[in-house]
Amino acid sequence: MIRFGLKVALALALLLLSGTLHSQASEVQYHLPLDGPNETAPVFLGIQRTRASALNGGLGFIRIQVRNRDKIPHSVSFDLDLASYGPTGFRAHRTIQLAASEKGRIYLPMPASRNGMHLRMRLDGGQRFQVRVEGNHSPGLACLSFSRDAAAAQGLARTLDAAFTRTTPTKGLQMLATGQVLAQTEIPPRWQLLSGFDLIRVALAGGEIRPESQAVLTAYLSMGGRVVLVGNPGSPDSILGRLIAEGEGTSKFRKGRSGFGQWAWVADQKELYRLPKSFKTWLADSGFWLARAKRHSGSAPDDFYRKLHIPGLGEVPVRLFFFLILVFAVLVGPVNLIYWRRKKKPQMLLLSVPVAGIAFTALILTYGFIAEGFDIKGSIRSMTLLDQRDHRAVNLTQRTLFAGLGPDKLDLGPGTHLETDDRTRQWRAPQTHILDMDLDHGNRLSGTILPSRTETNLVTWTHSKTRERLAFQRTEGGNYRVIETGGLVRNTGQGDIVFRDLDGKYWVSNQSGADLVQDDSKAKDARMSLLLGLSKQPYRQIKRSFGYRHSYYYSASRNEEAQLSDAMRQQRKPGVQLKRFVNGRFWNGMPPGSYLVRVGSDPAVDGMGIEIRYGSRYQLVLGLLAKEDIR
Repeated sequence: MIRFGLKVALALALLLLSGTLHSQASEVQYHLPLDGPNETAPVFLGIQRTRASALNGGLGFIRIQVRNRDKIPHSVSFDLDLASYGPTGFRAHRTIQLAASEKGRIYLPMPASRNGMHLRMRLDGGQRFQVRVEGNHSPGLACLSFSRDAAAAQGLARTLDAAFTRTTPTKGLQMLATGQVLAQTEIPPRWQLLSGFDLIRVALAGGEIRPESQAVLTAYLSMGGRVVLVGNPGSPDSILGRLIAEGEGTSKFRKGRSGFGQWAWVADQKELYRLPKSFKTWLADSGFWLARAKRHSGSAPDDFYRKLHIPGLGEVPVRLFFFLILVFAVLVGPVNLIYWRRKKKPQMLLLSVPVAGIAFTALILTYGFIAEGFDIKGSIRSMTLLDQRDHRAVNLTQRTLFAGLGPDKLDLGPGTHLETDDRTRQWRAPQTHILDMDLDHGNRLSGTILPSRTETNLVTWTHSKTRERLAFQRTEGGNYRVIETGGLVRNTGQGDIVFRDLDGKYWVSNQSGADLVQDDSKAKDARMSLLLGLSKQPYRQIKRSFGYRHSYYYSASRNEEAQLSDAMRQQRKPGVQLKRFVNGRFWNGMPPGSYLVRVGSDPAVDGMGIEIRYGSRYQLVLGLLAKEDIR
């Protein structure tokens, strides 16, 4: 199985790393207004799309170059939505203000779409013009390469295409990889716009990448992305320079982890031809070949896309309903008949029976609405990697919500990306969920993503700075005591905490407020119990399969199970993807100076600007300690 994984990972990743230009879209140019002569048009537009992967559920982007050729200011508004016959609900809005003779560049999010999108533009709030953006989904893995040397990438692609053809097995892999090349200066300003790519390749070019772009790349990496860096990193004090220096390896190849993601550095592009053994191992360990095994198109493990059970929602009080039905039957039947006979008006039964039935039905419906409430309730589970050394938190959260009355808007934090499979729909089915992004107001979503009285599953990734932390202090008895600071509070009644000190010893406590004692065996059991608890939450019982991705985006979906190898089919078992997701950090042991704890409140979870009443929660924090946190 390991040999199979190496072959498939190598075949896929070689094609990706090469920066293949098989489907590279060139820039399309327009002038506003579209119905006027180009020579006198005041605004020039250059539009280029990227091809996001249909396998990971994230976003790609459209890069728009805007130039005001006029001597007066202008504003241009852009509205992007999927074609009307597309399977997903998506809209995005952005406005740019241009001074006289000013140039600008904006990036619009674009999900994977086979049918393309409509881009509607208004100049100074006037007439609306519409152009069509071709479909951008990659049916396989997608790579984005930031490099100035596209010709070299094309030459390398021809060599690696041959290797891809020779090494790809006929069973278990029925998809192609797609690569694109943009200049280093075109790295988008938000990491969310890179979430639709399975791998990012960056030519460092002697440290020419701006610091803000380096921060975007590291944020994408920490959210589970894969990054390959090529060339001289420049200053060792830069963000990427420090990242490479902290890795492990040689002067030609280094690798490491950041957050939930993995990165590799190659000193020279020519090293990709030689592909040292350590680099091949990294390709397999980074999980390229497992993307095909996932049922879901999201970037999180499959379990996070199954709806959680919301306590109290839809639960019928059987005894109460039986009593009401019995009372109704007695009143409408014998009592009603005796009453109208005494009144000598038996014909009134024709009116009283249906009226009583309607009234009883209205009473039951009213009870249902009132019982479900008008607030937002739900269940939550989350996992946060809290790096207390640089005050950075990376959070993955799943929420299954039910809104009695849907909110007007959701205000996400600047570092949050939201995914939901509920916005996908079957052909010609009504659209119930729409991801509507208002980029003029930060990271704001319309309330259409959380409609009233509809169970909705939301998965969010959040990258943020935080000051909350746990510290560990020696007691007089030689044990450790936990010191809580900020809003990070251990869960009452579920006080398991596992701590590994700088000497590699494990300490454990299963009661809130109790000291931690040194016990390697109990610590291992507690660690596995905490991690496996994430995948053992009660799910909502549904009849249909929770996987939808391949039914639309993957052409061979009907024979999907038959095409999967035994190794890939193994990856679909509950908990297996979660194990790989946290592997190397906490599953097979914990690094010295770290802890694992279940908390009752996690400040790293984005509240989305709405109040939610949670009926159940399971929130886990994986912490990396600074030296001053161990006293």
